[in-house]
Amino acid sequence: MILSGGQGEGEEIPESKAMYEYCLSKGVDPDRMIQENRSKNTNENLLFSRELLSGQKDRVAIVTTRYHVFRALELARLQNFRCIGFGSKTKWYFTLNAFLREFIGYIAMTWKTQAILLGILLIPWFLTILLTLKK
Repeated sequence: MILSGGQGEGEEIPESKAMYEYCLSKGVDPDRMIQENRSKNTNENLLFSRELLSGQKDRVAIVTTRYHVFRALELARLQNFRCIGFGSKTKWYFTLNAFLREFIGYIAMTWKTQAILLGILLIPWFLTILLTLKK
């Protein structure tokens, strides 16, 4: 089990250490856990965790918050990292902020595709305006 996450601003300990301590408290064997604490974002979580797999061909599952699974799997796909995802429960009061954050993150991640699609969708509108101006 790779517990991935560095220490962000305002955090007392790295995310990987917090997860490690939680898993220990639930009886997980410490020999079955590896901490990855260099990453600062999901993309790095995936990159650095993949390095720790060292070519193993085991199945990989990403476990993250429910709202984050889609973008995490999309980032994994962009890295050609085959895995499945599982989402954990999220407190209801985090939901709106979390979904907004994920939406902005997804748009930022796919802005080129979004711009092309928007351009294609706007072509009929521009043609209509041009035809109207010619009359």
